[in-house]
Amino acid sequence: MRKFKMLAAAVIIFTLLVSAVFLACSRSTPAAGAGGRTYSLTVASHPAAPYYFPVYVAQEKGWFEDAGLTLRELVFTNGPIMVEALGGNAWDVGMTGIGGVLSGTIVHNTAVIAPLSSDDGGQYLFVRNDSPILAAGSGHNLLDPRIYGNAASWRGSRVLVNTGMVMHYLLIKVLGGFNLTSNDVQLVSMDISITASAFRAGEGDVCATNISGGAMTMLNDPDYKPVANGRWADTGLMGVAIANRNSMADPEKLEAIKILFRVYHQAVEWIQGNNSRELIDLAVDFTDEAGVGMDRPTAEFYMTVDPLYTLQEAVDMMTTRAPGRDHTVLEERVIGVLDFFIDTGSRQQGDVEKFLGHVDPSVLQEVVRSR
Repeated sequence: MRKFKMLAAAVIIFTLLVSAVFLACSRSTPAAGAGGRTYSLTVASHPAAPYYFPVYVAQEKGWFEDAGLTLRELVFTNGPIMVEALGGNAWDVGMTGIGGVLSGTIVHNTAVIAPLSSDDGGQYLFVRNDSPILAAGSGHNLLDPRIYGNAASWRGSRVLVNTGMVMHYLLIKVLGGFNLTSNDVQLVSMDISITASAFRAGEGDVCATNISGGAMTMLNDPDYKPVANGRWADTGLMGVAIANRNSMADPEKLEAIKILFRVYHQAVEWIQGNNSRELIDLAVDFTDEAGVGMDRPTAEFYMTVDPLYTLQEAVDMMTTRAPGRDHTVLEERVIGVLDFFIDTGSRQQGDVEKFLGHVDPSVLQEVVRSR
């Protein structure tokens, strides 16, 4: 099993990362692939993100080593903080959610090189068991009958949420299904890394969090109940890989990125065709090492919460136009969330135009051709 080593934030990028929590690890012995060539790459992501699980599997199975690729892994609490590290060229490829994609493309000119998985099943709104929202039952929301509560039970609730980020987007979608808006609840803004712990300490009436922010712990705790999630609210969120433009311009780094995604999709295929005890063991170990432990039944749920995209699905999302639209399926999904951020003042008019042109399917297309 790999050993993770906690590094001080200053090692990478001084004060930019004081609020970030990240770890780094790499194989102790450089790998050697076909022809004896070896490559190295730094990959960033978030704790226990389902779309990062294939990287963990491939590391454990030795497939990166077999391909001649050594990975150094950084873990950040959220996408925007991860992207700030690009100021110091801290990583080559980042696997993140929509928040990281928007910060990366609009502010730091990163390339969007691969959709990885859906990222809506792991986004949750939680209440306590004595909540009037839970007592009101389900079946009253226009988006999905599985969402709990009604307009009266939600109105006035104190919601712990990272405002202006994707969890706020989920909340707005859910409230809209009751014909409510943010003005009908009390927003308590805090970083997603602390919303779950604050809620468990007694703050707020509703907690908006995700798997990286503590949802796994709360799903396992009978004192809390998920009353909505991103899939029920049809948020369309996804995990996406973005790349440092400096790395894409470096021929050796670019080749390493192609190897990364060849092996990544080897792992995706193994995961999707496997329901063995070994797979569940790996899922348990993955979350344990990330500090988000779970039992085996929860691990089985974790494996299905946000389905991984196949290689062909990922390429199609980047190259096929959305029905009745001028942009690709991937672009339209991102623009839908970006429009929300613009409406709420978190992003500016013109940011859609800044985002467009950053999707680059060439890495995955090369992986397809190499098979």
